[in-house]
Amino acid sequence: MNLSPEWETVFEAEYEVRHWSKIGNPDDLDEVILDYAKQNGYLILTNDLDFGAILAATKLDSPSVFQIRSLALDPVLIGGDVLACFKKFEPDLIRGALLSYETKKARVRLLPF
Repeated sequence: MNLSPEWETVFEAEYEVRHWSKIGNPDDLDEVILDYAKQNGYLILTNDLDFGAILAATKLDSPSVFQIRSLALDPVLIGGDVLACFKKFEPDLIRGALLSYETKKARVRLLPF
């Protein structure tokens, strides 16, 4: 819920994407979102660091989480770079990973950790 639904336009030509506002309640706990993503084969795109903390604490092997660590969160400004990073690390994300993206660089940790 912390990223604009406009992020769907960055990925929708190549991937099935849904903003949580179209799936669940805006007040749902992060654990509910993680469980839904795991059960339905989704990845979570977020700038909320809590998802990574939950993955670490629970030692889950999915779902993958792609964290955008940037002050600029406008998909018009950084969407192309985020999509390119997603494609570069797609095999890791399919396997199960936490990817932290900062402008022009990324760090991947395979799950569980």
